[in-house]
Amino acid sequence: MPLWLLGFPDQAAQASAAAVARARALQHPLSLVFALNNDALVHQMRGDHEATAASSEAARAIAVEYEMPLWQGWASVFAGWAASVGGAVDEGIATIREGLRLARATDAITFLPHCLSLSAEADARVGRLDSALATIEEALALCERNDERYVEPELHRQRGAYLLALGGPDAAAGEAALQRALALARHQGARMLELRTATSLGTRWRDQGRTTEARALLAPLYDSLTEGLDTDDPRRAAELLSTLGGAKGR
Repeated sequence: MPLWLLGFPDQAAQASAAAVARARALQHPLSLVFALNNDALVHQMRGDHEATAASSEAARAIAVEYEMPLWQGWASVFAGWAASVGGAVDEGIATIREGLRLARATDAITFLPHCLSLSAEADARVGRLDSALATIEEALALCERNDERYVEPELHRQRGAYLLALGGPDAAAGEAALQRALALARHQGARMLELRTATSLGTRWRDQGRTTEARALLAPLYDSLTEGLDTDDPRRAAELLSTLGGAKGR
């Protein structure tokens, strides 16, 4: 996960694959379900819903067999996210909610902010913005309670994007939330979340006619990447840059 956050999506996938292989060799169910869930996490961050589905379903099967409800819950959230991205949105939302129910039943709160982020994303995909925003507020409160900060920039980015989608008087608060997300990502050195937020903010500025500002924000971040350009966030950034005019840095 830190490798992805720092801007190394390919190294992150390679390290995760090595962990899964080592866990399989151990023939130790808890080690394997741990490695598979983290593999699902890495692929979810990379935006690869098919790989996320494969790892999360494998983790879920082990968790069911060995009666590990917390791990089953987390795996279900990733499986639901993958289904929603793949087009089965209603099924995905139901699977995410079941996963959250299982996780909450254990009284565990660690990692819930990330799971809630994925739940909000699925709701927003079908236009349930009020529900998505309420989920984001719960996740942000848990970040404060847990001091679980790695997901905080993404939560503020989502909050900003959903407020902008609502439009009207929410737009100013939406842009402010994106600016906060950008500052948090920079403070943490989370280059991929900074790129993701810059893409959201750059899209807003492009739509306002502020193309020079959008390009000045996004191009240096994109050009600093050394790998993983075919993964979701760099690809989206490249698509936006192509609409902003001027030569792309690569």
